[in-house]
Amino acid sequence: AGRRDLIELLLRWRRVEGRSMIVVSHSMEDIALLADRTLVLDDGRVVYSGTTGELFANRSTLYAHGLQPPIPLQVLYALEDRGVHLRREPSGMVPLRPQEIADAIGGILSDQRD
Repeated sequence: AGRRDLIELLLRWRRVEGRSMIVVSHSMEDIALLADRTLVLDDGRVVYSGTTGELFANRSTLYAHGLQPPIPLQVLYALEDRGVHLRREPSGMVPLRPQEIADAIGGILSDQRD
């Protein structure tokens, strides 16, 4: 609960103040919620610099550097690996936030009923 409250506080602060912030974390769940842009360091070197959405859309980059996508996104990737494709943004980005992921799963279920 404390972690969730801190993330909500940081998001509210960023929205109200219109400020940027630097977050250092090994938690990809936190990065997905907080970061628009991400730098990935591996052995002290920058190995990725770009949008967080692009990072999570490129599983090979994540796995090559020992990173795991957020658990809900892992579920979507497992579905894709089994031939169930989620609706992506025109840019090819994957959903990152819990509600976006829930909407993607809802879209999959809706497509299955049609």
